[in-house]
Amino acid sequence: MILQKTKIFIGILFMTAILASCSTLTMTTEQAISEYSKVNDSTIDTTYEKRFGAIGVLLVGERFNNGLKYIYACNASNKRCKVEINEKTTLRITKSDGRKVNLYFDTSFLKDSCLYGNKSHLADLPVGPYKITELKKIEIQTSNNMIFIG
Repeated sequence: MILQKTKIFIGILFMTAILASCSTLTMTTEQAISEYSKVNDSTIDTTYEKRFGAIGVLLVGERFNNGLKYIYACNASNKRCKVEINEKTTLRITKSDGRKVNLYFDTSFLKDSCLYGNKSHLADLPVGPYKITELKKIEIQTSNNMIFIG
């Protein structure tokens, strides 16, 4: 009984540490348009899924990457931050009807004022198009390095 309570306590501490290490930042639609304007032919990259060796390369194939190394967004205190982007950085958009959509930031891009992206790195699960001007909220979920700008 004591062992079980100890395991539960350790589990709660572990989950708290994980949740505390993540940061949620916000962007306005104007900021998002500005950040996505940095994506161009020179930044776009296609990679192969190599975590699973040859099987991953054969099953998953090429994966789109917008090539952005960092973006600017605002934290909860409305301070501007420079955020490092990697394959774990997620983008959560809230549509005008209140529904939320999660996707990986490195797979997202803006084309003709519409936002596109992918829900997975392993499987091809594209989302979009979503008119950027009709989004109610744009959030970045990250556990990456941030530099506070001001």
